[in-house]
Amino acid sequence: MQKILLVEDEPIAKMVGSRLLADLGYEADIAETGEAAVAMSQNGYDLILMDIGLPGMNGLEATKQIRALEASEKK
Repeated sequence: MQKILLVEDEPIAKMVGSRLLADLGYEADIAETGEAAVAMSQNGYDLILMDIGLPGMNGLEATKQIRALEASEKK
């Protein structure tokens, strides 16, 4: 089974996203902040669905940090 991380802070969007993924046969872990997404990304997810407008560290910055961590691991 694929490991999916859903990064979303809005309760309704979290519920809808989780339900849609479940209907497709997937179970997703959920992070509510960019900081949490960066930390959780180290658990080896196959797919990360990232909200752009997160409080604190936004989704774009979190994505940059995740990609930098992945690049440093490949060296």
